[in-house]
Amino acid sequence: MKKNYFSLRRKAYSLMSLAAGVLLFASCAQDGFDEENFDSGVYNTQLEAPSIDDIQITASADGSKQTISWPVVYGAGGYHAILTNTTAGEIVIDSIYDGTSFAVDRVEDNNYELSLEVLGNEERNNKGCEPVIKTFNTFAAAFASIPSGTDLYEYFQNNPLPDLQESDLIYDLEPGGQYTMSGKVDFGAQNSMIRVIGDNNALITCSDGACFIFGNGFKMQNINIDNTDNTANGLFTMSDTPSESLSTEALGYKAAGANQNGYVMTKPVSLKNVNVKNLKKSLIYGNKTNWSLTNLIIENCIIQLDNDGSNGVINMYGASNGLIKSIQISNNTFYNLKENSSAYFLRYSNSSNAQPQKIFGTDQKATITFTHNTVANVFTGKDFANNLANTNLITTTMTDNIFYDVFRVYQFIQTNTIKTTTNNYIWWVKTSPQTNDTSRTDNNGNPLCTEADPGFPTMETLQALDFNAVNCGVNFTPTGTPLSGMAGDSRWLPSAE
Repeated sequence: MKKNYFSLRRKAYSLMSLAAGVLLFASCAQDGFDEENFDSGVYNTQLEAPSIDDIQITASADGSKQTISWPVVYGAGGYHAILTNTTAGEIVIDSIYDGTSFAVDRVEDNNYELSLEVLGNEERNNKGCEPVIKTFNTFAAAFASIPSGTDLYEYFQNNPLPDLQESDLIYDLEPGGQYTMSGKVDFGAQNSMIRVIGDNNALITCSDGACFIFGNGFKMQNINIDNTDNTANGLFTMSDTPSESLSTEALGYKAAGANQNGYVMTKPVSLKNVNVKNLKKSLIYGNKTNWSLTNLIIENCIIQLDNDGSNGVINMYGASNGLIKSIQISNNTFYNLKENSSAYFLRYSNSSNAQPQKIFGTDQKATITFTHNTVANVFTGKDFANNLANTNLITTTMTDNIFYDVFRVYQFIQTNTIKTTTNNYIWWVKTSPQTNDTSRTDNNGNPLCTEADPGFPTMETLQALDFNAVNCGVNFTPTGTPLSGMAGDSRWLPSAE
């Protein structure tokens, strides 16, 4: 995705510019800028910026805000602060302050850069100085760091999880590190995370049968996974021994009107910038257990399948109930190297028992958001979804996607759901055109999909991921109408260059 970085230009501001309407003011009294009451005695001086260590970043108690503060520089005419979220490629703040702090929203798991310039004071003949640059991040502290070269299965056998903790149990892998996984890694009911800080993904190479098992949420970020030799039913598998503390009875959902005996993961399942090579079965597997998820997030991933079997990408089939209350799938590419008429992209066990009120209580609702994804050959001959509930308690948003040789997308958009479907494109080579994909409409009369050829490579020319290449060696840049509509995974669009 394109990162709109701005150059940090030194600007000569004086006190006169403070009235120009572009400034944000903090208290003057704390800085010594109230000249009627305080004279710093600093004249004819080359001012110096605060040291990097003296610039403090403080998160609010709930983690939603962060305050950036620095010591006063006596004799200054103000401070020019530029705060850039380098993960998102966005400037958050570009303002002048006469105080020594400001507060902004805090986005978790992001990198930031602060440029702080001390401005001169013409009335005192004090000269400003070059900006000081401080980098910081909002990543939660890791419980442990695992060195490159480690077998993750052996590591967790030798380093058992601590007693159950409320916060994420975070394990850091080395940027660019090389890891293996020779067996199942089971996190039980501990919500856990495996991550790399930065954009140099670590590589995990899985042996046959390897998988991550979780029983109350799991997160992974900035990881490549080579699944070539692995035939496990699910790379990320829900526990088949749920904690009774997560039952619909114990969580109070049955008292609130639910009528199903099941289990609910209260913590999110999240995959961000996770690239998977040669996935032969399910990405996420319900393990034939009555699980529901509160929140599933898949974002900025490339999932390359080598799948001609019956295990779909998100596979919760085989139990008596279960659903996902909030699905957020955005800016991903999913593609398969094989024709497949046996698997679904998303599959629940029972459409009636996948109604949100039956798990979470009376009038509870669910949302499905599927936006800016590129989907090719997933799957060529089976419905895109199966056993989704047909109820207005579900809101479905499917926008800006490209479906290429994907069968019956309309099964993902149930008729009675509250639905928005704009700027989606579909094309067929291996499959048969389905009228419902283009003739059915959302609540505003927009078609589910519009026929348009994106000019994608044929299945026969597609290759497995190459983790040593840019974008894993994949290129799904669209042509024609899908390109002009800026649809699909954003990394393939011109703005991503």
